[in-house]
Amino acid sequence: MRTVWYITAGLVLVTMIVFGLRELRTKKISVTEARQADSNLGTASRTPEELVAIMRAQLTKDAQVRRKPTQATVAAVATLVEQGRLDSAEGYYALALRSHAQGKLEASEQALRKAIALKPDWNWPHNVLGIVLYETGRKTEAETSFHKAMDLDPKWSRPHNDLAILYRKEGKLEDAEREARTALSLDPESLATQNNYGNLLVARRRYAEAEAAYRKALELDPGHPAPYFNLACLSSIRKQKTEALEYLRKAIELDDAFRLEALEDKDLEALRADAEFRKLVQTQ
Repeated sequence: MRTVWYITAGLVLVTMIVFGLRELRTKKISVTEARQADSNLGTASRTPEELVAIMRAQLTKDAQVRRKPTQATVAAVATLVEQGRLDSAEGYYALALRSHAQGKLEASEQALRKAIALKPDWNWPHNVLGIVLYETGRKTEAETSFHKAMDLDPKWSRPHNDLAILYRKEGKLEDAEREARTALSLDPESLATQNNYGNLLVARRRYAEAEAAYRKALELDPGHPAPYFNLACLSSIRKQKTEALEYLRKAIELDDAFRLEALEDKDLEALRADAEFRKLVQTQ
């Protein structure tokens, strides 16, 4: 099973877009406006404040930066920071996301700490910093960062969800379930929370409950590849090869990055010798 901490490497391949500079101001943008911007982001000239507003709206629904429009916006905002044309917490947050996608954890941490210095009460950078700290082996600091994000917004589910991932990876399954259930109580309509709760239930070998969690995630967003991939892993564990291959095919159709993930995930071991599996994961 894969966590949704993963930020797709496709982000680093997005063409950088240059936009006119104007004074950055806080601006709210609806999800509908963000979706409308998705289609013409690559050609329309947008100000930094518009880009930041679009990025925040997109990341609310796509925190892992899986979707190409989100990737494009994050890349554009990060580029403005690199060019010295934007100096804001949101800008450094975008730079941190892109650095994380490139595997540059030190650079990601530096950008996140800059974002926190500029806007210490913004919870998002504290939460992603927890992920980066954990990935650099600083588990205690990571927990502290997640708890800081919780303190800043007690009603926000994501730090509980990500702390649950940390505990699961450390084998602390009871602690992981406590945090996962808290995340679910705060936001039962979150795909990430449902998906990761399913991963936890698989770790506890509660397979029927895990399947229900993944299916709930799919109800919330039928176009998201992660639940399909995790259903493939679960079906493989249960020796349901036909179902596993179908779910895997769907995940890869939605996001080609899962082709490589399938090669590495131990939960798909039962499929390794299957000709259809080898065909699905074949790369050019």
